[in-house]
This record gives sequence, structure tokens and C-alpha cells, in this order.
Amino acid sequence: MTKSEIRKEILTYRKQLDFREKSKRALNLILRLDFRLYRKIGIYYPLPYEIDILPIVSIVRQCEFYLPVTKEKLYFSKYEPQDELVKGSFHLLEPKGDLISSSELDCIFIPCVAISEDNKRLGYGKGYYDEALRNFTGVKIGVCAREFCHLKIAMESHDITLDQIIKV
Repeated sequence: MTKSEIRKEILTYRKQLDFREKSKRALNLILRLDFRLYRKIGIYYPLPYEIDILPIVSIVRQCEFYLPVTKEKLYFSKYEPQDELVKGSFHLLEPKGDLISSSELDCIFIPCVAISEDNKRLGYGKGYYDEALRNFTGVKIGVCAREFCHLKIAMESHDITLDQIIKV
């Protein structure tokens, strides 16, 4: 199967999963990390049928959190729980603040459709994260449903390799 066919199959199948429970478990695993290692952390605003880690912003107060903003490429903007979000590209909610590049972040939590057996991320096929993280030197943490981790997927050289995986 091609990456596109695998992606389509997984996106259909995951509608059957309980993402509320997966989100709770993911948050518990994430809170075990040593946040003293990071100052600026990239997170994501969840799509339907995606693991929601957004509550971390209200719990871990010693770090700054940044949500992605999609323009011609992927940027990040600081996010606080009380901030107003606006609908951006791909109908995702985005903050309205100043933009920074991924290189200014220490760690990024990345939503994954699936993860290959060699820890490469299968995303939604647009390549925004692949481009933004090509030369990223911080920690790349994939967040994915356990059912879609370590799959036999023929990945390409530009697909990003994750440093850690939160699989629930």
C-alpha cells in the first residue's frame, strides 16, 4: 500500500476509537516528562479524532507553549489558555500573536496519523511538519494512537524521525 492509501484507511478506522480516553492517558504520560529540560514547547490544536494534549498548557506553568500557525510554511505562536483563537488554514484554530520558527522551540509534540517501525511520522500528507522540522535540533515527540504505531510503512527520506513517542 502507498502512504496515501494507508493514511486514508487509518483516518477512516480511527473514527471508531475513544479519543477522550486516549487523550487522558496521553496527558498522564506527558506529565511524567521532565519539563525542567524545556522552556518553549510546541504543541498542536487537535483535529476531530485526534489525541488532545491541549490541557497541558493549564497544568505545566513553568514552560511557554506554542501552537502551529500555517502560512506558506509552518510557524508557531505563543498560546495561553485564555487566548482567543481564530480559524486558520485547514480549519484549525490558531493564536493571533507573533510568529516564531520551529528552531526557537526546545521540544515539539507532533500529531501523527501513524508511525512507521523505524519511528518516522506519517502525517496528513501536506509536508508542513516535515519542512518545519527538517533541521530542528530540539526534541521531537510524536503523539499517536497505539493501534497505528510501529507499522510497516515505506517511508521517504524527507519524513521526520521522532525522538520519542507517546502512544496510547
